[in-house]
This record gives sequence, structure tokens and C-alpha cells, in this order.
Amino acid sequence: MIRALRRRWWRERVAPDSPLHALLSVALPHARTRLSDVDLLALDFETTGLRPAHDTVVSAGWLRLHGGVLRLAGAGETWLRPEGDAGVGDSATIHGLRDVDLGEGGDERALLDLLLPALTGRVLLAHGSGIESGFLDAILRRRHGVPFLSPRVCTLALEARLCEVRGERPGPGGLTLAACRARRGLPAYREHDALSDALACAELFLAQVAEFGGFDDVRLGDVTSG
Repeated sequence: MIRALRRRWWRERVAPDSPLHALLSVALPHARTRLSDVDLLALDFETTGLRPAHDTVVSAGWLRLHGGVLRLAGAGETWLRPEGDAGVGDSATIHGLRDVDLGEGGDERALLDLLLPALTGRVLLAHGSGIESGFLDAILRRRHGVPFLSPRVCTLALEARLCEVRGERPGPGGLTLAACRARRGLPAYREHDALSDALACAELFLAQVAEFGGFDDVRLGDVTSG
């Protein structure tokens, strides 16, 4: 209820024909909604660092998940030019993207033009979702003065809960996306590629929900982080 009221308050302060207005206008599913009836968007950002107020997104990948089925037809990926003079810096050693690779990329506004329609009516799904939601919040505040006001599902947090139930104590690196997939025998994908990581996260979520009881029995509020 509080989130819905905040979304309504902010909706009245943005342009009525903008993607942000549409995002804030469409009601999100209630916490009691079965996951089988929830539309999610698996999202991954590759960034120049972990500080949303100072670092920038250099690539984003996403795909839709509904009713336990991956909707690959709605998948998307984009690259962004790093803002400021620093470029990608040392982060290139992680995601492999160089300044020269991103020269034709868009900016934060272009990212929002693509991502906000994809997020409209959908719940954010990510591994370590505080990164994606944190950067989205920072970008929306910079560009529109509006916070990111949507619930999110974090596969990292879900994995920690499942490990606790099983009495397991993952060591260092034991909750990375690759480690969580390996624990279930899921295939290894190329890491730190935004679209590949979004797909890997979505597949992991399918396996996790099965452990929690299945899409028909688990409610959205059982898996949301915020």
C-alpha cells in the first residue's frame, strides 16, 4: 500500500507521455500473488564500479520470465558510453568491455528508454539485486528526480536462505551466480556478459522456486527483497 501511494505521488509529477509515467501507472502484483501469475524481468548490469552515485552502467541485458517460462523473444541488450573522463578504467578486466568498444553506445537516457517499458508491470529479478536497483535508483534520480519504486527478487538472497535451510555454510565465493548454478548442476555460461548473466539468473531462479515449492504454491512476498 505504501509503495502504491508513493508511486501515485511521483506519477503525478512526471510527463504523462513518458515511459516513466507508464511505469508508475501500471499496478504491480500484490505480495500474496502466486508466482505463476507474476511477470518478472531478469536484469543484469555491468558497471565501472559498485557505487551508483559515482560509477556508471556500461552494459545491460534483460529477459522476461512469466509463469515459470523464459520469454526469450522479449530479451534485450544495450551498451552505454561511460560518463566522465575516466572511461571504463580497471573494470574492463572484469566485463571485458573497453572504451573503444563502447564508443557507439548510448547514454543513461537511452538506457531508460529501453528499460522502463521492459520493466513496466514487471518485478525486477537479479543476482545481488541491490546493484541493479541501486543503479536504477541513481539514474532515475539524476534524470527525473524520481526514486526506483518497485519490489525486487534477489537470487543471491534466496540462495542464502536455501543454504541455511539445508544447513550449509557456503565459503568465500559460494554465493556467486556461477557457484549457485554449479551447486545445481546448471551449465557454466560466460560470466560478466550482461545478457548471459540475466539468462543465468533466470534459470537459477527457476531451480530455486522449485525448491521452495513451485510457482503455483510460492507467493511473490515469499521471495521479494524490497
